[in-house]
Formats: sequence, structure tokens, C-alpha cells
Amino acid sequence: MDYYKVVLVDDEEEIRRGIIRRIKWEELGFKIVGEAENGLEALEVIEKTLPDLVIADIKMPFMDGIRLTAEIHDRFPTIKVIILSGFDDFEYAREALKLGVIRYILKPINSIEIHTLLREVKVLLDEEILSKSNLNTLKQTYKKSLPLLKERFLNQWIEGYIEREILYDNLTELDIQLESQALAVVIIRPDEMNKKEMVHSSIPSKNLLKLAVFNIADEITRSEQLGLLFARKDELILLVDLKQGEHPKSSSYLFRGLDQIRSGVKKYLNTTVTIGVGSLCTDYTKLYKSYADASSALDYTITIGNDKIIYLDDIEPASHTSTVFEEEDEHTLLTMIKLGQEEKIQDAVDKMLGQLDGEWMALREYQIYIVGVLASILKLGRSMKVEMNSLLPQDTNLLEALSRLCTKEELREWLTKICLAMTRSIHDSRKDSKNELIEKAVEYIHLHYEDENLSSEAVCQYLHISTTYFSALFKKEMDVNFSTYLTQIRIEKAKTLLQTTNKKAAEVGYAVGYPEGHYFSYVFKKITGCSPTEYRNGKI
Repeated sequence: MDYYKVVLVDDEEEIRRGIIRRIKWEELGFKIVGEAENGLEALEVIEKTLPDLVIADIKMPFMDGIRLTAEIHDRFPTIKVIILSGFDDFEYAREALKLGVIRYILKPINSIEIHTLLREVKVLLDEEILSKSNLNTLKQTYKKSLPLLKERFLNQWIEGYIEREILYDNLTELDIQLESQALAVVIIRPDEMNKKEMVHSSIPSKNLLKLAVFNIADEITRSEQLGLLFARKDELILLVDLKQGEHPKSSSYLFRGLDQIRSGVKKYLNTTVTIGVGSLCTDYTKLYKSYADASSALDYTITIGNDKIIYLDDIEPASHTSTVFEEEDEHTLLTMIKLGQEEKIQDAVDKMLGQLDGEWMALREYQIYIVGVLASILKLGRSMKVEMNSLLPQDTNLLEALSRLCTKEELREWLTKICLAMTRSIHDSRKDSKNELIEKAVEYIHLHYEDENLSSEAVCQYLHISTTYFSALFKKEMDVNFSTYLTQIRIEKAKTLLQTTNKKAAEVGYAVGYPEGHYFSYVFKKITGCSPTEYRNGKI
């Protein structure tokens, strides 16, 4: 049985323990997955556990229940909140309900009342999930679909070049209204669509799954005003109408909306989507390039994993155009080179050249075919800023080297060697780029740790990368997440100030980015096990 996840927030541990102990949570369909003693700590727990329900006291230190609810409403809009309050104050209740709190309950409340309340909440959650995944509703919506002409045109638009006059005529006739000249294509791909069997999803049909994902994405697209959503084969396309001066990689509202789609699908359908974000397009006739980049971003799912938002500029920062391959096998080979799949590179070369074995081709024709493949590989190398001397000895003449290879097997081995050298050079270049990013991020943190508003978003703006890529890269390279690392730096700086200056604890806290003295003492003790005063006096 699946239980609804609950996080309990109250600054009095005895009250938390009492509520947890007296309620038969699992019998009611719930499970406690975390608890916190203030709003700031609660946000960390919520980010890790992604609960369905948060029950919070209204009066807490550092961040009260109202501010916590506002943060949840903005960052985790699908999470339900119940406020427990000792204040029979209309303004408190009105503010809470304005933020979407489903119940505002006055203390004291006994276990019978809590049981009744949780039964009501479970009915609400059940109905919400049912409305998202009800098969009959999905079938009816699927029959209606999108207007055929509009969907057909939108698919043609992202597939290739359309003359400007024809393009604008279609936009007018089909009432496709775009506010900005700056667009970007986003691909939302359900991860189970390419599998033979539906393993994880609660939806038994791929067509119905796609429609269910569409319903969730469409609701969020409309509420967040992200742009225009439509279907294409086994994926969904979001045509993003960017605000003036924005870039898809640095757009906070776009990332927030896409992350809501990703987490919403995971929550309501028990499956995942991976999202590829294309490049900025300021010429409507070249929108197909943004789509090609979004598709290329999804090629990296094999190494980055599913259930992610992938920006091609994060992975291929020097590439502004997408290499187009006339043959599918050549595309597969180049993808394996970019992803660093050495075993599959050998297989791709063997498959690609193996198809020529049955052809009546002179050695010269075979060499010309290799030159075509090699040209694509070298073009990829230039776009990835690979030093060509790392592939071949300096002053090597490629055509001359090819002419000395007299058998198909020699050509095959030579091409494989070039491919493997390319993938290793790309890997080394990418590794150097990642290390440089982390070094810059750490340097920025050390220079600005005293700023109370320092955040991962601020670092990402400085580095010109997206928050989703930075968070994953930072955690992988540093073995801790950004907020934990920032806290560690601040506490270490505080230790130094406590030992080397006569500043009061509150002044030390302010100097390292904690303007609230009580909260500084709370964090300091949580990390070190003692208060700032005890640390200064040597009581460690």
C-alpha cells in the first residue's frame, strides 16, 4: 500500500512526539517521513522528502508557519498544508487561506479531531490523484485531442525551414499568439514511452500515459504562462515565449515551471519525464534549430539519467549549432563519441561500415565514404573545442594517411582509433570545464559568504549556467550540496572570528551571513554541538 507522506513542523519536540505517538498514521493512509522544529529546517526536510502534506505550527522561531506556507506555495505548489494555531486571529487565518492552506485549526486539538481531519485530507488527496489519472476522463480527453491543423502546422514549424510569409500567414490564421520575438523549444519526453512494457506508471496504456502527462503539463503551462504546448509523436513540445532579454538557460520562471511539470508527473502518475531545453531563437524561420538542440540535449539521458531537466548549453557550452547527419548510423556514432561510450563506438563503427561490405565499391569509393564520416567527426571536434593535435600527430595530412591504408580492415581500425581519441579528448575537455566551474563557484562563495542573500541562483547567474546543472555538478564534485557547503564555510569563518576577535556572538553571526543572532546560535550549535559562547570559552 502507498501512503501519503507527511512532514510535521513544530518548535516543541514534546508536541511533535505526542502527535506522532497518538495518531494511527498508517491505518489512516499516511506516513511520517520527516519532522522539523522551525520553518527553515522544514524547507530542507521538504526538499529531500517531497511530502504530500505538511502540518505546521504557526508560531516558530526563524521562520513561522505563514512564511513557511508562502515558501511551499511558491516552490512546491502541489503540497498540501495544515496550520495548527493557538491564535484565534482573523488576519492570521485569512493570510493562511490566501496562501492555499487547506485547514486552519485552532489548538488545542485532540487525537479524535486529528483522525477526523486526516480522513478528510485523504479524501481530498485521493480525489485529486483520481482526477489526474482517471482512465475514463483520459479516454474522453484523448478523443477530443488538439485541433488537427494547428498541431500539424506546429510540428512542421519545428521540423524545418518555412518561408517567412507563409509562416506568419499560418500564425495569424490559426490564432497562434506570441508576445515575444525570442522563442525556445522544450521537449518533454515520458521515460517509459520507449520501453516495451509499462513498468512503473499507474497508467496501463502509452497513449493514455502521454495524455495524462499532457494534462499535467498543460495545467502548469497555463498557470505559469510558459508558452504553447502541443503533442508530437512520443513526446510533448513546449514552445516557450521568452520575456524580453531572457535566455532559456537563465530564465528562473521557465526552470520553475519545468520543474513543476517534472515533479508533478512523478507525484501523480508514478513515472518520470526527462526534459530537453533548446537554444534561444530570435528568428521565427529558424525555430527548427532550437528543436534540434533540445533533441540533442535528450541524447545525454544515457549518462545524466532520467527525470532531469537538461540544457544543451550546459553540456556543450561552445556549441551553438546542431550537427545534422544524413544517415542515422552516423548520428548514432557521433552521439556515442559525445557520450564517451567506447565499447559502443566500436559497435557503431562496425555496424556503419559493415553495411558497406556487401556493396560493390572500389577502395577509392570506400575511402571517400570514410572522408565523409571523418568530416562530421572533425566538425564535432571543432564545436566541442577539441585540440586537433590530440587526435593525430602534428603536420599529419589526413588524405595522405588515408591513401596509405589499402584494406577495409585498416580503414576500419584507423577510423575507430580517431573516434576513440576524439571521445577521450572531449571527456578531458569537459572534465577541465567542470573543474573550472566548481573552482569559480567555490571562489565566489568564499568571497561572498557574508552576504545573507547568497544563493545557488546567484552563483549560477555569475557562472551563466542553469541551477539544475549546477546543483547536480556541485553535489557530484564536492560530495555535499550547495547549502550544506555554504553553511560549513560560514561556521568555519565564525569559529575563526570567535577565536581571534572580541566581537559578540550576534556580531560574528552578522559578519558571516546570519543577520538573526538567535538563528546563528541555533545553526552553530547544530553543526558544532556547542553554542558560540561555549566554543569561545573552550567548552567543546
